[in-house]
Amino acid sequence: CYDPEGGSLIRGPPRGGAAYRYHPSTNDTAHHLFDVLPRQQCCTGANLCNLYFERRPSIGCESFVAPALGGGLGDPHLSTLDGNDYTFNGLGEYVLFKDGTQRFVVQGRTRLLNGSTATTFSAFVAGQFTPSADYTKASLEST
Repeated sequence: CYDPEGGSLIRGPPRGGAAYRYHPSTNDTAHHLFDVLPRQQCCTGANLCNLYFERRPSIGCESFVAPALGGGLGDPHLSTLDGNDYTFNGLGEYVLFKDGTQRFVVQGRTRLLNGSTATTFSAFVAGQFTPSADYTKASLEST
């Protein structure tokens, strides 16, 4: 929730946000029972919003840590999430990224570049392994 006057993040009662215990996309029932209903009962159904925010304080951006960046270009020159750079000319399919829970994975496929021994990325696929597993695939056209 943002302040309509200045656009800053609203913290605390009555309209500020609080951290969820359960994310709605992974456990919608628990999210509703333990995140949505308590706020409704305290802040909408009764005048106990201050008590709700004592137990579920608003959080700001003070502890935000920007995510690490990684990437690649060329035949492939890669930059890892821990800041290392290297050139890799392997031919095949490789796991480029796996999150800590191993539920989100990015894979890349390389091919030979114009009959040489150099390789280039030819396809990527990213997937989140959940009960409703959705996958996104990006294929690169030969040039």
